[in-house]
Amino acid sequence: MLGYFTNNRIVDLAGLVTPDIIPYLAQGDVISGFWHHRPDYHLWIEGDRFWQQIILEPRFREEYEQVARIPGAPPLNAIVVFKHKSAGA
Repeated sequence: MLGYFTNNRIVDLAGLVTPDIIPYLAQGDVISGFWHHRPDYHLWIEGDRFWQQIILEPRFREEYEQVARIPGAPPLNAIVVFKHKSAGA
């Protein structure tokens, strides 16, 4: 739905829509598929430790900034939206 409503290309870090990420995941590498694509936006479900590896990497903070935090209704966690600093509006 995000791709349809925003006209943004979706990079699926689980490899369902973006299968070229699967070889990275097969090696236990969560981060390289992300950096291969360098998406304009990154959505992270707060508290998700598996994908948290990406936002904890030092260069992530150099290239991305938090632009929104969408609260979740309990028991769901918030969604944090990061934008690549060079991405357009």
